[in-house]
Amino acid sequence: RSAGDKMNRQHFMNANPIYKISRRIYMKRFLAIVLSLIMTACFAGCNKAINNQFPNDLVVSTETEHPMITQSPEWPVYNTAAEIVTASSNIYTGKVKNISFEIVNMKTGTADSSAASGKTDCMLYTVYTVDVLKSYKGDNSGEIKICVIGGIAGYRENEQYDALQAAGLYEQYNGIPVVDGGCSLAIDGEYLFCTSRTAGGYDFVINKTQFAHAVNSQNYIAITSAISK
Repeated sequence: RSAGDKMNRQHFMNANPIYKISRRIYMKRFLAIVLSLIMTACFAGCNKAINNQFPNDLVVSTETEHPMITQSPEWPVYNTAAEIVTASSNIYTGKVKNISFEIVNMKTGTADSSAASGKTDCMLYTVYTVDVLKSYKGDNSGEIKICVIGGIAGYRENEQYDALQAAGLYEQYNGIPVVDGGCSLAIDGEYLFCTSRTAGGYDFVINKTQFAHAVNSQNYIAITSAISK
């Protein structure tokens, strides 16, 4: 095209309001697509961090003294820090002071170590006794017991066995029930806990792998930041 044609075309584009509007719409749509791709990548990264950056610093034996029965309950999965905050009635940092094993009634949320027959609602739980350091959501202070369904393979198995035997449940499971996947916490470890509290006096985890996060980790920062929004 000649220089005159180019000048006439440029003059048309600058002078024609319809063209200006359509150009603005195109640019807005283009920017919206770019922003959508960026947000998708961010959420994918957050989801990967939330699911994978779970503390795993409790050393357990690779050998077991008793038969282990693997359980695979269906847990809800949370893709963002905001979803974790919404799912948790209580969020706090705390220091693990003790790990024990108790028989808990899943309906009432209370301990039930009796040997009564037909206890279909009772199950072995790992109980983390935690000293609260700082509360972010809910009423949290003093000492809290956090229950995680199932035992821990290779860690103080005789205590788990004795609890099941005393409650008359060992034969029912034909071993010590442990939950597939997830990790365990360490005594004296400090974590950000995301739990749901019941009337029974225990805190229960929101799922096996997203209820605890190392203090000052990426997940800790994302979750505590999401609370204030």
